[in-house]
Amino acid sequence: MYKKLFSLVMGILLVLMFNGTALASEPRIANQQEAIEAARKLLPDIVKDYQLVADYQEDDYRGVGIWYLRADRPLSNGRYMHFSIELNASNGSLISYYCHDQEENTGGQQVIDREQAQEIAYNFIRKVQPGVISQLKLNENNSSNYYLGSGLNLGYNFHWSRVVNGIPVREDGITVAVDGISAKITNFNFNWNNNVTFPAPGDKLIKPEELTNLVADKLGLYPTYINESNNNVNQTAKLVYKINSNTYFFDAVTGKPVDYNGSSKEFSEAKLYKQTFVPEIGGRAITAESQSSQTLTIEKGQSIAEEFFKKLGYTGKVVRSGGGSESGPGYRIDYWSYRIEASDGEISSADRDVSISIDSSSGRIGQFNIWPRGSIGKSENAISYEQARNTAEKFVQKELGITYPVILQESNNQINESEPYTFSFVRLYNGVPCDWSSIYVGIDRYSGKLVNFHSRALPVSIPKLDSIISPDEADKLFRENQSFELSYTYTRDKNYRPTGNAQLVYNYNNFGSGIDAVNGKLLSRENVNDNLAPFENHWAQGPLRILAENGQLPVKDFDPDNKINRRDSLRILTSLSRYYNEGIQNLNFNDVQPNDKDIQIFKRAVDMGIIENQGDLRPEDSLTREQLAVWLVHCVGYKEMANLPLKIEVPFSDIPMDHPYRNHIAIANAMGIFVGDKDGLFNPQQQVSWAELATVVTRVAPRISQQRYF
Repeated sequence: MYKKLFSLVMGILLVLMFNGTALASEPRIANQQEAIEAARKLLPDIVKDYQLVADYQEDDYRGVGIWYLRADRPLSNGRYMHFSIELNASNGSLISYYCHDQEENTGGQQVIDREQAQEIAYNFIRKVQPGVISQLKLNENNSSNYYLGSGLNLGYNFHWSRVVNGIPVREDGITVAVDGISAKITNFNFNWNNNVTFPAPGDKLIKPEELTNLVADKLGLYPTYINESNNNVNQTAKLVYKINSNTYFFDAVTGKPVDYNGSSKEFSEAKLYKQTFVPEIGGRAITAESQSSQTLTIEKGQSIAEEFFKKLGYTGKVVRSGGGSESGPGYRIDYWSYRIEASDGEISSADRDVSISIDSSSGRIGQFNIWPRGSIGKSENAISYEQARNTAEKFVQKELGITYPVILQESNNQINESEPYTFSFVRLYNGVPCDWSSIYVGIDRYSGKLVNFHSRALPVSIPKLDSIISPDEADKLFRENQSFELSYTYTRDKNYRPTGNAQLVYNYNNFGSGIDAVNGKLLSRENVNDNLAPFENHWAQGPLRILAENGQLPVKDFDPDNKINRRDSLRILTSLSRYYNEGIQNLNFNDVQPNDKDIQIFKRAVDMGIIENQGDLRPEDSLTREQLAVWLVHCVGYKEMANLPLKIEVPFSDIPMDHPYRNHIAIANAMGIFVGDKDGLFNPQQQVSWAELATVVTRVAPRISQQRYF
């Protein structure tokens, strides 16, 4: 009897134990309805009565369960408002929020300044993550538009770093974006790892000046071209000196380079290039690669594909299999794809799909792929890294027919036992490597055959090289400007997940930028808005600051009441859309030369329908109010309406019935983009100032920032 009772009691205890474990591991928000209710309670002004969809998922990176909620609703302008919310399933706190509201603004709204936006962002953090406020430090660098050239940013971005022992944690913190017109939160992201050990700094840390000298001695600097962009279409290359490595983190005690997962390596392993580069002074200017107006014939494309497959030893019927494109600010290249068809009409032999992509205008081979990517040889006979490298170099130099010299990037090459050998080459222009004009090559480690390559186009123009500072001068500047900051970073496993340990590192503040090789100035992505003007006392303060933070104003102390010319006006208007120019290749203006510095801006303006591709552009002339009204109406897609054979009512006494742009002015006024003066006059011939353009642009931008032009 006792044994039976004991067994029964133990059984009950085991059941309770297992149930208790299960309940403990279940999220506090246990189902979709609870998740939706939690979101409505946390963000009532945002969620409102929208129909939410909720899904649960385990977030391996954060190590928590996440409820992901989203909603879409149609807007009056024919587009959709979309927002998404992520909640921590264990405590209901907000992890992320994103709202993409394309509802048209009616104009006349005030633009808030950065200080007002910062207060809105901070108050939002206090509401949704009050427990971490004391551990936050605002990143004082103005990062409103980290990548200038991605389209006009109408908002302000802020980042608060997590601070432990007075030291920032690189991966942890809170990012908030505030719309400058509506004053609404548009983006929130919370990264915070509570399951990590932070070591105390101690007294064995290497000093920043010692690390600077160590890096200069062991890695050194090298000249390279970077992409200098001040808007989303006009792209030129700038020659800079950078650290000769893709590693910008260094152990705070030993000074050794630290890779992405927190492992230290020798300086020799971290070097990007083994060679020394000598720029060719007087080297010629080089034009960016882009789609020409000429297109290959179908027969020519087929012939190029067949010949290339034959060179690589592949036989069979070559068929066209679609296409694609490569695009970026100011350029677009269309590709035709071809593959080898097996005898049964399915895929090529050995159950592998062999394909290439060809530039549809030049015939250049852009890509080659074999799918799937697994080994195509026998596993017992692996070739060496050196053998694979020789094969890759031979392919790049002989088979691709690259017209510029190429060089291998040493630290960008991957050697994983289960994957092909991969190599990264870059082109040399005027003796200088262009790191983003690269060629990636994959070689099977067992058969030694090519399994893939991707040859990227040169997306920017390279100016003629007249004079630069010497390597010794660059080295001196680097040593004098100590740009290393102490911070915590997480060690990570092979899947890039935090291991639970943090380490102290020095990170290079100016990573990715460097020293201007022409004037010797220190560059930094974090300081792209140094030209921000205050405008505290100007009537157009808010709109002007928006343009200033986007790098659209000429100089720090310019007069906003000066008249703006047509060139600068088009530069700003073309920044309103985030999509790239895809159609216009040749301009037909009588007064624009092919080498005009803003040629891509003018192409984009034609592509967006702002201006007609004919006649005189007169880029240096002042812009009148009636001309601006016409451009804006075309910009928002109402050109056909404005050209209808009817006369739209206008409230301005100086716009007669026979005015050629009466309908354009009426539409601009109806949308709230343009208003008249106190006497009810529009003043069509009045010249537009920078301040007036800034005001009009902030009114119209929400209508067209996501509009695509064909």
